[in-house]
Parts: sequence; C-alpha cells; structure tokens
Amino acid sequence: MLSYQNTNIRHRISRRRASSSRRGVTLVEFAIVFPIVLTMLFSGIVCFGLVMIQNTLITAASEGGRRASLSHVMTDESVISAVEDRLRRGGLNPDAVSIEIDPATLGSLSAGDTVSVSVSMAMKDSFWPNFGGSLSEVNLRSKITYTRE
Repeated sequence: MLSYQNTNIRHRISRRRASSSRRGVTLVEFAIVFPIVLTMLFSGIVCFGLVMIQNTLITAASEGGRRASLSHVMTDESVISAVEDRLRRGGLNPDAVSIEIDPATLGSLSAGDTVSVSVSMAMKDSFWPNFGGSLSEVNLRSKITYTRE
C-alpha cells in the first residue's frame, strides 16, 4: 500500500510540471502570433482607408464629369462646386484636393466634344492616420472623361 501512494504522489507532481510547461508554451505562442495578427489588423485598416478615399475621389470626379457633360452647363464653377459637394459628403476636405477640368473653358465646347474631370489628393493631406509616415508619398487620383451632350 505504501508503494501505491508514492506512485500516486509522483504522478501528481509530474502532472503539475506538465501543466506549467504547457502554460509557458502558450505564452511563447502568443508572443509570436500576436504581433503578426496586430500587423494584419492595422494593414487591413489602412487598406480600407485607401479604398474609401479612392472611391470618394472616383465618385466626385464622376459627378463633376456628368455635370460638365450637360449642354446647359457653361461655367467651371458649377462643375467645381459639384465635385466639392461630393467630397464633403464623402468626408474629405475639398481644400486638400486638386480639381482639374479639361478643356479649361466649358463654354467653347459643342455637342460630341469630350470633357475630362480629374480629382487628385495626397494622402498626407487626408484625415486618415499616417502610420509611421508610410503613406506620406501616396497620391490618389481619379480621372473621368465624358462626351458633351
């Protein structure tokens, strides 16, 4: 009976050692995996921001191009105000965005002529956080060409 109790005690001690060893392995696994998961999370957030801003620029350029293609629109100010309005609704600051209309004067266009509206923005001027300066050199641009009615 004495030998049975010694075996039982030895078994309990070895189980405790295995349990603490397993906890150490779990901690090491967490230390390796957590930075990778965190990096993937922040990369996804940054990509989402780039896509969101690019989509807003495309929509704004499309709205300006549609407005410029109408035959009764004769001034650039109407096109620029349409683009700026769409940028505001998309959460972007119109002062940080460059808007170009080609040709520069809409009054000289006739039906069938093409008109282009280009909207561009540097990421450093956006509201989106610049993680470590990695986005400071990124410029987003959208150009839409329509045919005048």
